[in-house]
Amino acid sequence: MLHACAVNFTEFLYRRCSLPAGRRDVYIYGSEVFFSTSLSVISVLFLSLLMGRPLSGILFILIFVSLRMFVGGFHAATYRRCFLTTNSVFLLTLGGSVLLEHGGPSAAALILLSSACVIWALSPVRNRRHPLSEKAYRKNKKIGRVLTAAEGMASIFVFLIGKNLAALSISTASFTAVAVMMIAAKLAEGREYCD
Repeated sequence: MLHACAVNFTEFLYRRCSLPAGRRDVYIYGSEVFFSTSLSVISVLFLSLLMGRPLSGILFILIFVSLRMFVGGFHAATYRRCFLTTNSVFLLTLGGSVLLEHGGPSAAALILLSSACVIWALSPVRNRRHPLSEKAYRKNKKIGRVLTAAEGMASIFVFLIGKNLAALSISTASFTAVAVMMIAAKLAEGREYCD
């Protein structure tokens, strides 16, 4: 269904705009990614509203999605699995953030720092199925590290200014989710080379 929507959208664009004829497959793929990501974002926001924690959904999206775009990590094989994985990770992140709230700000800050160090060290995870040029790899590394530092400092700053432990906890849990996804990709990559 997602592919059919992407094809229809691409055909609509070709009827309305002057686009290069040989790039149709690129536009279809881009549309699939856009629709898949949009559905995941809408779903996460909806779940966070249902659970009475809309700020958690917003912070998760801001941190998790922005970091993953540049640092990489585990990727599901299909759009359906990606949707399910993203929503499952959000629910686990939300649960983890509730546990972190009980641990207090010191524990949350320590875990945030540890996760940021993992992201910094592994950034970006190379994906064998979607290789990047060396130039793109270096660019993603710089952007990923800047985002990690900026979002980490912003999370601590927001807590210090507003004393909002819930915001610090969901930020920490989101950083941890990104770090775990990166480690999972590295472990899977190691298994592929052993087979």
